[in-house]
Amino acid sequence: MSEKSDWEKGYDQAMMRTYGERKALKARIAELEAERRWIPVSERLPECEKDVLVFWGKASDGSKIDWFGTAWRNECDDGKWCTDPIVPTHWMPLPELPEVQE
Repeated sequence: MSEKSDWEKGYDQAMMRTYGERKALKARIAELEAERRWIPVSERLPECEKDVLVFWGKASDGSKIDWFGTAWRNECDDGKWCTDPIVPTHWMPLPELPEVQE
């Protein structure tokens, strides 16, 4: 088998670099998706007194019911939502606030 030309070597290097970059990007995307996913309350609850986005489920007409605000209170350490008896099914942390440039 003949030795690869400079062009072929360059192509192989570029493909390996592209493969590595794609792999890194896919890993970062997976990391971001994991951070911003709906978390079932059966999996874990949010930290005490943190604002979170909450999903309650669906209304009788099929529309989504959600609410933004401080929905988790654990002042009595009873592990309940302050919204009892309507208990959310999922929650999501809020993103960081945008930087304001003045």
